[in-house]
Amino acid sequence: MKNNSEKEQSISQKVAFNKFFWPLYLLNSFQGLAYGSLIVLVAPLSEIFWPGDEIHSLEMGVLFSALAWASAVGGLFFGRLIDRYSRKKILIVISVFRGLMMFLLGFGVEGGGLNTWFYFLILISIFGFFSGGTWPAVISLSNDVVPRVQRSRFFGVYEIIRNTTNIIGWLLATFIVQLGYWRFFFS
Repeated sequence: MKNNSEKEQSISQKVAFNKFFWPLYLLNSFQGLAYGSLIVLVAPLSEIFWPGDEIHSLEMGVLFSALAWASAVGGLFFGRLIDRYSRKKILIVISVFRGLMMFLLGFGVEGGGLNTWFYFLILISIFGFFSGGTWPAVISLSNDVVPRVQRSRFFGVYEIIRNTTNIIGWLLATFIVQLGYWRFFFS
């Protein structure tokens, strides 16, 4: 008769979770690119909003604080929904709205000052709200699919992908903005 660790080990050998989670890894990559890019674009976005002015540090701090707070509130909201309804469907809705907000950011008016800043504040807050639901969805899905003995490995792969795409997002965003094609990045 097998003990618990032998049973878990035989289960872990049968489950190929990476095949199941590749769409999640892909969504995670796109979010990593988007989220990472927003963080490093403080000075360039300030220049887009207020060309020729010094960096508006307070306004940019508020913009990115709103991103973080909205993400926290979204995590609470979507965490409750994920516990009650389909995790996959909620993750799809979350992803669609995140992508839509990034697309709409490309329509901001360059040199619009506070009007453009408010436009970005609203869309980045909505983006943050929906992004906040990603982590509860990932944890719930992984608990449903990945055997306990493989969860650390799953989260290791997930974090490698997330951090790699964040870094790529930083580099890609700053390169594209430096060339003057900021709208292209958001669209």
